[in-house]
Amino acid sequence: MNFIVGSLLIHCSSTMAFWLFVSLIEDCGVRDIFTPKLPGLYKHSQVIERLISIHLPEISEHLI
Repeated sequence: MNFIVGSLLIHCSSTMAFWLFVSLIEDCGVRDIFTPKLPGLYKHSQVIERLISIHLPEISEHLI
């Protein structure tokens, strides 16, 4: 998670970075990505895969 916070700190103040990180963890479900067995990673990967197949079918065909 430190690389996420580091990127936020490069682009905004420390207070803003803190609240953006809190928002990522609480509102966007990023916490699940870093828990044991990575359940959130699989969930987010499936969502991204589905969105690509719906909105960018040519790229989806190329990746499969």
